[in-house]
Amino acid sequence: MKRILVLILTGLMVMALSTGAAWAKPDNTKQEAAKAKVSAMKLYKAQYKVMVDGKISVKSNKFKDTDNHWGSAPIQRMTAMGLFAGYDDGTFRPNNNISQAEMIALLMRLVDTNSNDDEEDVDEDELDEVPGWARDSVKQAAKLKIMSLNRFHSAQQASRAQTCIAFAKALEKEGYLDLDEFNIDPDNLPFADGKLLLDNDDLVYILAMYQAGYIKGAPGNKFLPNNAITRAEMAAILERILADLKEDDDGEDEYELSDLEGDLLGDYKKIKDVRVSDINLDGDKDEVDVKVEVDLEYYDVEWADLSDRDIKDWLEDLVGDIQDELSRYTEVNGEIINNDNDAVLVKFSKEGTGRLSVIYKDDDYRDAGGDVNEVELALKGDQFDVGNVEFKITRINYDVNDNEIMVDLKAQEDFSSTQWNYLDVNGYIDDDVENICAEIAEAFQNDADAEPVMIYLDLYDDDSNLLESYEYDVANESLD
Repeated sequence: MKRILVLILTGLMVMALSTGAAWAKPDNTKQEAAKAKVSAMKLYKAQYKVMVDGKISVKSNKFKDTDNHWGSAPIQRMTAMGLFAGYDDGTFRPNNNISQAEMIALLMRLVDTNSNDDEEDVDEDELDEVPGWARDSVKQAAKLKIMSLNRFHSAQQASRAQTCIAFAKALEKEGYLDLDEFNIDPDNLPFADGKLLLDNDDLVYILAMYQAGYIKGAPGNKFLPNNAITRAEMAAILERILADLKEDDDGEDEYELSDLEGDLLGDYKKIKDVRVSDINLDGDKDEVDVKVEVDLEYYDVEWADLSDRDIKDWLEDLVGDIQDELSRYTEVNGEIINNDNDAVLVKFSKEGTGRLSVIYKDDDYRDAGGDVNEVELALKGDQFDVGNVEFKITRINYDVNDNEIMVDLKAQEDFSSTQWNYLDVNGYIDDDVENICAEIAEAFQNDADAEPVMIYLDLYDDDSNLLESYEYDVANESLD
């Protein structure tokens, strides 16, 4: 069985990195796949924008010890994004200090490490004292010169100065912090304890972080550079950075969809041998409607020769390029129409990072699968219980070329991904999913004379966040 456990807002898996560090580690496979097209910082920035703009709700305070804490709001938002996690006893422990290893591992989530292959490598012997869960992060940070191994001690607490310097160097390398934009004068410090700072080189980074508003001073007009960074303070710093980057995005001019239309039409002139007459976009970065025009007065024979897979592969590339340019969270809805008579040939949609859904409506032009469309319509909206939670089929699509069925089920009641994880302790959820898949396969076999081979089933919570993914082998009647 192939599973992907995800957090409430993202496709990032929550795992504890060590017994003492209650913060989340992303699933490496999914994160690296995402980074192939967009940097990690851009992913978190877009995720934060979606959250604070109200498109995804953040549940109320879930920690027993943060209700009246000054850092309650950033703690909730950063845990919702998967950058932190609570402890098993329901606490967050906001005043606990963060170790240097934890700080670096957390920071490196925001850094694109795909472009540092040319950097001088780090001797593995220098990493002997670094715990395994942080070793890759520390190695990458050292390669990028975000930190010096000579001044790094994994288990020791991360100081305010050390944290500022590391974050500033990372933001500078990512292009989000330009030191030339700040009025930095080492001889005119805003802190009464400025002489405690290490040297002028470090001071430049600390003052940049301070002037950018990412870190605050302490009472008595002090900076307290050697004081430890707490979990709450770290959550606040992360939110200030993401909030600032969001404001920069909000102030930018919107991408001209007309420019993107021209680029797409240049890249997607044909669906195999069928010439595309036009591609029209309407909307914004949150949601865009796509209208693809073909003329079957001249290309009816070529269209008849297309398979479902030909069309779907073309749409996968098209929608992928649209989301690459706008946002991976952009909701894309569209149609392919015959501009000779305005008949809708294909409808398609993709909600952010979800799967592409394609509905073929061109039976008058090609044999696209017989009665499978009727079975799809009949099954859509059906409800099933999984672990005593009611789910409804919101999308179902049969690929007649590969004999594969894609199914999305959405929860009909309010519960979190954390609650979902506890439901599967005894393994009885697998039985429920197998029964659902068997019923779906039987419907296509009996009502459409189809021969499904695999079923790919995704379960979503009530906010449309992915909970788990399954693969069902029809012949073996079992989950892979």
